[in-house]
Amino acid sequence: MVIQHNLPASFTNRQMGVNNKLIAKNTEKLSSGYRINRSADDAACLSISEKMRGQIRGLHAASRNAQDGISLLNVTDGGLHEIQSILQRIRELSVQAANDTYISADRCTIQKEILQLNDEVDHIGKSTEFNTIKVLQGYNAELITRKETTVVYSEHQGLVNVMGKQGQTVQCGKHYPLGDGTYTLNDNTIVSSDPLQDSSGLAEYSYRLNFGVVASKSEWDKLDGSGFTFQCTLGCGQEFTFKFDKTKSGIKDETTKASIMSGGTENNKVFNVGTSKYSKGSDFIKDLLDFISKEVHGSAGNHVGHDNKIGTTDGSDLIVYGSAKGDENRGYLIVGKPEITEKEVPVGVNILNGKVLNIQAGANSGQLIGIFLPHVDREELDMDRVIVNSSKNATKSISYVDEMIERINEERSRIGAYTNRLEHTYANADNMAENLQNSESRIRDANMADEMVQFSSMNVIQQAAQSVLAQANSSPEGILALIS
Repeated sequence: MVIQHNLPASFTNRQMGVNNKLIAKNTEKLSSGYRINRSADDAACLSISEKMRGQIRGLHAASRNAQDGISLLNVTDGGLHEIQSILQRIRELSVQAANDTYISADRCTIQKEILQLNDEVDHIGKSTEFNTIKVLQGYNAELITRKETTVVYSEHQGLVNVMGKQGQTVQCGKHYPLGDGTYTLNDNTIVSSDPLQDSSGLAEYSYRLNFGVVASKSEWDKLDGSGFTFQCTLGCGQEFTFKFDKTKSGIKDETTKASIMSGGTENNKVFNVGTSKYSKGSDFIKDLLDFISKEVHGSAGNHVGHDNKIGTTDGSDLIVYGSAKGDENRGYLIVGKPEITEKEVPVGVNILNGKVLNIQAGANSGQLIGIFLPHVDREELDMDRVIVNSSKNATKSISYVDEMIERINEERSRIGAYTNRLEHTYANADNMAENLQNSESRIRDANMADEMVQFSSMNVIQQAAQSVLAQANSSPEGILALIS
């Protein structure tokens, strides 16, 4: 027996300290309800949990944003509804005034009511607000389009001799590089000639159109509807199409909204060639060279596309060749009967009278829904054209009001579509927040049943340790009996 070191008591005391720390952590989890109360509890899961909390709170804010957006759109739709009701009344008055049973004084009275209704439309359009935002003023947009021309060749006329690469059958609408030798048209016409060089001796031509065979009015008439196209040598897609028309005279630009300068961005440019003035091919070639020099290229020199040049050998043919050695395979002509189509291609949106109204519909940056609110007032609808001082004017006014009502119908349909979209956005934000909250709970919340089991176990161990410690502390007292 020793009294200097009570090792059983020391061991028991140390174990009690460990147990007390575990009980403290266990008590902290039970009292807070969280498994993770500090980063030391689980650093990785704490990071995930905090990111989820950011998303959850952001989604709750996005949900409120969507509700605010819906409220704004409801105010907008309410204003449009009232304007629509006023327009229906104006239409009713216009129909009434179109009846010749009314005299001028009657129509004057009707016109006064219409003017007052016009003022009210203007007042509604300029004063309808949500949080000081004038919802019927200033967020309109228009679609910007560009006219795009497409030319497709459906058949070869067989009246203009075309030269292509040796051994190839030259077909309408196909591209062929230059070459020399004997050439065959797709109508089996044989043309034999040696390739020619330009005056500088640098580059051979890639194509030759011989208009010497078109030597009478009847031959020119046969070319009606056919044509040919120069294509850019650099592959930029720029083309110049010339189409024959026996009902017109001279060469005229027949397309709009396109740049005719070399290097422009348009896919095609169409010119009509009126053949009524021509009796021989050389007259047409002279006019064509002058036209291209002044109009297509925009300066002196016969260029089409970018680098391909055009010229003539005897005044009745048209040749195309590269501008330098190595460009021989770049100059192209397409020959045949062109089918020309034009369509408006959207290229962007132009915002009028302000900017897009953005709704932050998500928890993260860039998750915006852009809303274009209508610009509606008396001036925008051009309501002053509604005049009912005569039956004729009243009848016209009916169609004017129909246009206005249709415009409001379009705007209300767009507002309704936005509203339905935001309703789904709101529902989705709430659903995402709920699911993320569930996921975050599984990561961070404490399992109370497990924690209570551990807490009970730790309490039993603590009580046992206290009893053992008391006994270990009393064992040295036996030494006193030996001394006494």
